[in-house]
Amino acid sequence: MKLKIALLSYIIIQLVYILFFQLPFVGDSSMYYNLAQTCIQHNSFYPAAHNLNDAYIIAPLYVNYIILLLHIYNSPTTILIFNIILNLLNLLLLRKITDFIFQKKKYTDTITVLYLIYLSSLGAVLMNVTELFFCTLLFAGYYFILKNTKQSLFLAGIFTALAFATRQVALALILTFFLVSIIRKQFSFLKSALLISGFAVTLFLFGLFTWSQSGRFVMSPNTGALNMLIGANDNATGAYNNIAFEKGHAGYIENFDKTPYTEKADFWKNQTLSWIKKNPVKWLMLFPKKIAHMFIYDDWSIHTLVPTNDWNLYIIGKTIITEKSIKPVFAGESTFLKISFIWIYTLHHLVYFALLIFMFYQFIYYKKQNPQVMFSCMHIYIFCIIATGVILLAFGAPRYKHPMFVLLLITITPMISELKWPNIKKRVVI
Repeated sequence: MKLKIALLSYIIIQLVYILFFQLPFVGDSSMYYNLAQTCIQHNSFYPAAHNLNDAYIIAPLYVNYIILLLHIYNSPTTILIFNIILNLLNLLLLRKITDFIFQKKKYTDTITVLYLIYLSSLGAVLMNVTELFFCTLLFAGYYFILKNTKQSLFLAGIFTALAFATRQVALALILTFFLVSIIRKQFSFLKSALLISGFAVTLFLFGLFTWSQSGRFVMSPNTGALNMLIGANDNATGAYNNIAFEKGHAGYIENFDKTPYTEKADFWKNQTLSWIKKNPVKWLMLFPKKIAHMFIYDDWSIHTLVPTNDWNLYIIGKTIITEKSIKPVFAGESTFLKISFIWIYTLHHLVYFALLIFMFYQFIYYKKQNPQVMFSCMHIYIFCIIATGVILLAFGAPRYKHPMFVLLLITITPMISELKWPNIKKRVVI
């Protein structure tokens, strides 16, 4: 009963934010929205002919999903309402995956609580980014892989392909399937063929669709070359920065607006590989910095809960360094916003770091208490290792870890459910 009330409250909170505290789209949220609106104006889907000289093709399936939503009702609110649906689907899939792995209602209820208190998912509802959409497809693919039947593996291929058409890191799920099958000595040629068939057929059909719109066979984003150059140049810091594309730097292209996105990608890829060959040690030394930028904080979406687009930890840090003073921080902002910011950011990061500590501690706990849990969660561990490795080829950002972090919540549910928590009883003396 308490869990049902918590879920209902969670839905109401999302609706209240959308109806009364909706922020304008900025950054990537604005980019996806503008790409969709431009395609609607051209009576096309994405990518279309007018996108051939763009900097890159990004999340083609997601942009087309946004186009479809805006055809229903052309308003940012439409996207946010459907974000609630995606968010709840993610929770449902996490519950089904947890139940399938452990078959204990107590653990399934625990993953529900963990998902609800992890505020990044709630904040993402108020943004127009790929995370919720991608996670829905990825989690569905993972669930059908776990079921491991002929029909489910074909479905897993379909959902993983759709996730891949949104973000290429989804390919890690296919690699995970093969690795786990080999490790567990359960490899089946037929089942593997069905998974690959579902994956390949779906991508081929999507490629035909994009070819009909743009004359290009686009099956997935092509942002890899750009992202890799950001993480492999003389000015690389391990985090995002666009210095490499300014005049006089490795990624600068003279006739940028007249150069097809494919030629841009080829140029950036060559520049990246050239730099890595010359600086292999320096490139490897950036990996710890990239990991730090992914995990040292987690504020990529929670600013929407304050709500503000003007302040986050990065902006605050940059303001203090630039102005050499803390006084400009929150200058002109209301007391309510300041208190909301401090309260939400503190609460969220206390929860985040607690969960992160549990994720590391689980290996000590399970080794002593229940090693079988680690064997059962092998898919998740391997997927997260491969996906993190793929991200390290580019640069680190807090939002990039979101799908892995949410999946890892499943792995700590048995430990949190079975830990002996102190029973604190308060006595009232009259």
